[in-house]
Amino acid sequence: MKWMAGLLLVLSVTGCGSAELVPADFTVPVGFETDRFRVRPITVADAEMDYEAVMEGIELIHSALLDDRWPSEEFTLEQNKRDLAEKERRFQQTKNFTYTVVSPDEKRVLGCVYVFPGIGGPVAVRMGCIPGPRSSSAARGVALDGRC
Repeated sequence: MKWMAGLLLVLSVTGCGSAELVPADFTVPVGFETDRFRVRPITVADAEMDYEAVMEGIELIHSALLDDRWPSEEFTLEQNKRDLAEKERRFQQTKNFTYTVVSPDEKRVLGCVYVFPGIGGPVAVRMGCIPGPRSSSAARGVALDGRC
C-alpha cells in the first residue's frame, strides 16, 4: 500500500461559521459502505492497520502535508493508539470527525477522511487515499478528484 501524493485535499465549506462544528441536534453520520469500501469512524481498534498505512506512506504524507514533523520516523504504534484514542474522543464530543476508509473485509486501510473546524470558522475536510495493487479500484471510488 502506498499513499498518493497530492490527494490530501482541503476544502472549505461556507456557511458553517458557528462556534460549534455541528448543531446540538445534528445526527453524525456513522459512515457508509459499498461493495468496494467501507467508511466508518476510526477507533483505537484500528491502530495496527492504520499505523502500517501511515508508516508505509510517510514520505508521501510529508509531501502532501508540506511538513515533515508528522509522522516522524520514530512514530510508534503506542503513539498512534494515543492519537486514535483522542480522535475517537473528539468524535464522540462532536468536536471533529475522523473516518477510516477500509476494504469491505476490514483488512486494509484505503484512506481517511477528516472533518474539523477550519481556521476562521468554516469547516475543513481533508481526505487521503492509499492506492496500490490491492486497493486501487476501491480507492478510486473514494477519491474526491478521481485521481486515485
